[in-house]
Amino acid sequence: MNSERCWRLGLIVSELITNSERHAFGNDGGSIRVELLPSLSFVECRVTDSGTGEAIPGPGHGLKIVEALAKSLGGTIDQRFGPHGATAS
Repeated sequence: MNSERCWRLGLIVSELITNSERHAFGNDGGSIRVELLPSLSFVECRVTDSGTGEAIPGPGHGLKIVEALAKSLGGTIDQRFGPHGATAS
């Protein structure tokens, strides 16, 4: 992956971690896991938290930036929320 694409992926990961920290945890804290899963033609990145935050109705500014960065890389963002945390891929 060239440096321009790595830089954009780094911004995406940073924003997703920040979102987890801001929205997923109360005073009890929790964990955030980052996974990069390479294949022959793409990289899948997952940021998963163990928080209790619920889906926010409509994307905020940070998620709009993440979506634009993912699109510029030819990718998409998928978010899933459950009783044991959230995952953004």
